[in-house]
Amino acid sequence: MCRKDVDVPPRVVTAKATMPFNRYDDVLPVASTIVRIYDAPPEASGDLSEVGKLLYINANSITLDGTRYIAAQGPLARTVPHFWRMVWQHQVEAVVMLGMCKEGSVDKVHKYWPALGFTLDLPAAGLAVDCVGEEFHRSENWVVRTFEVYAPGSRALPRVVKHFQLTAWRDHGTPKHKKLAAFMRAVNSHCPRPLDASPGHPPILVHCSAGVGRTGVFLVARTLLRRLQVATAVGGGISAVPDSDAEHRAELAVRAGVFELPPLFDVRTLMWSLRKQRTKMVQTPEQYGFLHEFLLRASIPYIGFDFSTFAEPDAGESG
Repeated sequence: MCRKDVDVPPRVVTAKATMPFNRYDDVLPVASTIVRIYDAPPEASGDLSEVGKLLYINANSITLDGTRYIAAQGPLARTVPHFWRMVWQHQVEAVVMLGMCKEGSVDKVHKYWPALGFTLDLPAAGLAVDCVGEEFHRSENWVVRTFEVYAPGSRALPRVVKHFQLTAWRDHGTPKHKKLAAFMRAVNSHCPRPLDASPGHPPILVHCSAGVGRTGVFLVARTLLRRLQVATAVGGGISAVPDSDAEHRAELAVRAGVFELPPLFDVRTLMWSLRKQRTKMVQTPEQYGFLHEFLLRASIPYIGFDFSTFAEPDAGESG
């Protein structure tokens, strides 16, 4: 069961001046981990607080097993410049978008990127964005785009940002297990340089609409999958979801206690570690149940593996 009353919730930002920049009145960023962006020129370096004033964005810095993320709400029209400032100032190289800009007639995310071959000028941020690549994987329901971000006058020295959009995932819902696993592999393989390579690696920016439900599921699922890979020294992850008979045998093995994962694969503990850094992460009971199913399916290749010698990683929390 996905409980909402466990632990004391962290303090969130409630200043009246920030409210017009929130997509939802009840989804607010945790104060201690809020992402800091500044009204500073793109060429500024070092301590940006010395050259610009602090701006507000509904986003939090997240750390899970040493991997840095930014979990954010989907941009509003008025926050698109803030979003790209965040990408620039935090040297983001990969943006993961979960869902569509519209679901039916409901706006979920303001389209914050240009069409292929076009430029989005952002004078309020002192930046411009070119879309130089777009690959549609229609059977898998995702799109991979390549952006070049630069300051006006510095077009010859752009920063490359990869944009991964999983389209088949509605708000408050759950994706197909196999499609999410394949999408995660695509995120890992298409990035400009290996992610999580060092303590100083740039954060992966993840957002949906509110930046808590689908975003939380993605972060928990990715962390569980990576723990499995590290624990078993398997680098390739899930090659495919096994056939139904294999899944059934695995489920019986787990229920019979023949195969038991150690505490580091406890979904609830990981979810609450995440919620201390951004509230309401993993939003519905269905999403919580999906994570257990995802873990079960991901664990099938490792039935019989001895996990007892594997040390639990330090999940960590950004502060």
